[in-house]
Amino acid sequence: MSNFDTCKNAYQKIYSSRRAAQQVACMAELIKLVEAELRDELSHPRVRKSPVEKLEEAKYRIRKTALTNEESTSILQLYEEVFGSVNTN
Repeated sequence: MSNFDTCKNAYQKIYSSRRAAQQVACMAELIKLVEAELRDELSHPRVRKSPVEKLEEAKYRIRKTALTNEESTSILQLYEEVFGSVNTN
């Protein structure tokens, strides 16, 4: 299983109720979803949280979701990589 497949499976388990999560077809789409999550783009502008807060929430969800060690490690690494680019912009 590729890193994309591992990350995609993990993301789909974490966000099982989100249609966009179930329709991810490539790593670029997955990265865009993670960026949107870290920027809190799905929330109203007045209640948006910082990328730091959103990363902490994502880590909590990753720990609480039934993921394999490989899935957990892969999706956490993806979030941290994307956080690096989101937090500097």
